[in-house]
Amino acid sequence: MPLDDMDLDDVHFQFSRRPSPLPADLRAEWRLAVILLILKKCWGERATLRQLHVLNWAVRTAKSRDAFIKILSHDRRLDDPVVRFEPSLNRALALALAENLLLREPNGTIRLTEKGSKITEEIMRVSTCLVGEKEFLSRITRKVTQRQVDDLLSWNSD
Repeated sequence: MPLDDMDLDDVHFQFSRRPSPLPADLRAEWRLAVILLILKKCWGERATLRQLHVLNWAVRTAKSRDAFIKILSHDRRLDDPVVRFEPSLNRALALALAENLLLREPNGTIRLTEKGSKITEEIMRVSTCLVGEKEFLSRITRKVTQRQVDDLLSWNSD
């Protein structure tokens, strides 16, 4: 029936809620896996919350990855991005702690548990899993220390 001949009073609409796609970096599964990979890059597979936030920021985008690598090699510029602390990381950490993937030590440091280490090894074995994130973390040739993170954060606040 042509639109001109249609009686619009008889047209009924039905609206249904549909799921919205969620970017990968906001999904709990992505964040949990990245946290585990990040801890492998920290001294003694342990990190402070500040270290985790900095590395979480660094791993998220190509721009932040490149900026972080430059910062580690002491190639800082005034227009380098500022580190962002995300509340969603804290929620993912709470989930990882509840799932016994991580352990919070008495001094507040967070470390991998045996279960977390096994899952991290499995993530590393799957070549199609977190390819960009693993590639970025492999570009970090040494363990990331608290001193490096503190230097970065103090430079960002100047």
